[in-house]
Amino acid sequence: MLAKKNSSRDRLINELKEGAKILEDQLRLMDEKYIELRNKLDWTRQHSQKEVRRIQVRQQCVLSSAGPLLTLPPYSRRRRKPHDCVQRCSCPGQRTT
Repeated sequence: MLAKKNSSRDRLINELKEGAKILEDQLRLMDEKYIELRNKLDWTRQHSQKEVRRIQVRQQCVLSSAGPLLTLPPYSRRRRKPHDCVQRCSCPGQRTT
């Protein structure tokens, strides 16, 4: 009877060890997925911050080149295409067409 009891305990211990190993593997996989997702999030955040800064510089350039035009009274403003100021912008790193 004692041998049977020890055998059932050994079986239970082995089952628990196998369960623990499965849980460890799942946790390791989840850690890898978390790191991968975190890297994607960091890249997206950096990319969007760069894009926002680029657009802010572009906006400042357009506003500075249209500044004198905006101070004129409405009836004396020359008619321009909306993208005319953007095309003439000579900010560093910006394309001019």
